[in-house]
Amino acid sequence: MFRTTKKKLHQKRATSFNNLGSLHKAQRLFEEAKPYYEQALDIWENVLGEETANLAATLNNLGGLYEAQGDYETAKSMYERALKIWDDAVEDEHPNISATINNLGGLYKAMGDDDKVQPLLAQALAIRENALGEEHPDVAISLNKYRRI
Repeated sequence: MFRTTKKKLHQKRATSFNNLGSLHKAQRLFEEAKPYYEQALDIWENVLGEETANLAATLNNLGGLYEAQGDYETAKSMYERALKIWDDAVEDEHPNISATINNLGGLYKAMGDDDKVQPLLAQALAIRENALGEEHPDVAISLNKYRRI
């Protein structure tokens, strides 16, 4: 009982840190966002020791932060690690996987690695259309990104 309660507390703390990081990132306060993401990452990896969808989400968000700061290699590493975890944690057609695939495609576009962009964005779009339906806002985001290549 105590372990379950303690685990849930750690999960809530990690989720809160991740959300605070996202809040700061949305406000373009990148230096303020980073420690929150890192604290969430530390809890998921070292305290809970689980490779879950929550860890993948934090890695995806941290990848977005590094990408926004122009640290493309670190962003790529975060996105790729998130994808490996997503592959094990959720179904192949899960929309959360598509977010990371979409982000990785956008990153390759920013890096000028055009050969990798189209297949990734097409994959993200297909997953979102199948999982969410054509009218979902996330499908519009993927479609917009895909049309710009």
